[in-house]
Amino acid sequence: MRIVTGCLKPTPVQWLTVMSAIAPPHLRREEMNRKWIERAQAEEITPLQKIFKQAPSTSRLKSRSPFYLSKKLNYNTQEKWREEWNNKKPKGGELVDDPCAQLPGFHKQRRKYWTAANRLRCRVARTADNMHRWGLKDTSTCPKCNASPHNTDNLVLHCPYTKLKGGYKTINHCDEDFRT
Repeated sequence: MRIVTGCLKPTPVQWLTVMSAIAPPHLRREEMNRKWIERAQAEEITPLQKIFKQAPSTSRLKSRSPFYLSKKLNYNTQEKWREEWNNKKPKGGELVDDPCAQLPGFHKQRRKYWTAANRLRCRVARTADNMHRWGLKDTSTCPKCNASPHNTDNLVLHCPYTKLKGGYKTINHCDEDFRT
């Protein structure tokens, strides 16, 4: 997901799933498990159905959970994803209304603009503050206006040279104003 989004390693994993429009792994796993159980119950006599019907109702070890014991009724991946996103939004998450929907610019923008927008959305970019924290720069001051710290908030909202009209909403729309 880091490759798809172009984000840096410190980016929160919650953001990666939203920006790449791929559901979190644990939710995808539950969905596949549900489909596998339904298929095993619906098909005619197959080896999988034999195993499924002859399987014990309890597990020998408490730490193990066989797939056939974890059937969840009315499981909806998108609803679970929205619920998780709303319960624990990462920094900057208020820009995203629906984590299941693709963010604006996903297919419309060139890769360099898309990755720049993603890095600014999640507040993890190659700013002087982060570069200083990673040991790549001596100071965390803005190279344009000498404000400290030079983080994404300073870059987008405060620096007179780089300030965006509309702030983070302009970045989230990923339109012509953001590119210029």
